[in-house]
Amino acid sequence: MATFALHLEGDLTVLRRKKESLMAAIEERMGILGQQLYDKVAMKLSGEVLNVGTGALLGSVVLSAVEIAAGAMETFVEIPEGSPEWLIGRVHEYGGEGYYPIEPINVQALRFIAGGTLVFAKHVNHPPALERSYLRSSLDEMMGEVMAGLQETVDGVLEAA
Repeated sequence: MATFALHLEGDLTVLRRKKESLMAAIEERMGILGQQLYDKVAMKLSGEVLNVGTGALLGSVVLSAVEIAAGAMETFVEIPEGSPEWLIGRVHEYGGEGYYPIEPINVQALRFIAGGTLVFAKHVNHPPALERSYLRSSLDEMMGEVMAGLQETVDGVLEAA
């Protein structure tokens, strides 16, 4: 999951007076930034980091609406844990944890090309998948923009008459 949050605390008089307009402005900016994060993740899943096969992984990525709870405002881009693509997305994001067996199904042998040679095998132990982050790396790349955008929004509301 790629997420960012802004915590507003303290009893500043100016903030209290402008709380409603400040919260609305921050919520709007976070919605825009969330969409930009979603777009960056989509680009990474469209060839920048991973090549598109079926499009199922990209199709499972969702952008949440901005939520406000317990003094925090957040939005996130993720593949929901209940999605059939969640495990595949997690393996791409963090890499595999170990070798895993591949066995033939409905055939007597696996057939693949390795090192330019056609190979037949009863089974193989596939090496762990490499990490190919598309969520965390997108957020890392955007964090400066996120912080600057939120600061600009807060400054704009506080400076308004």
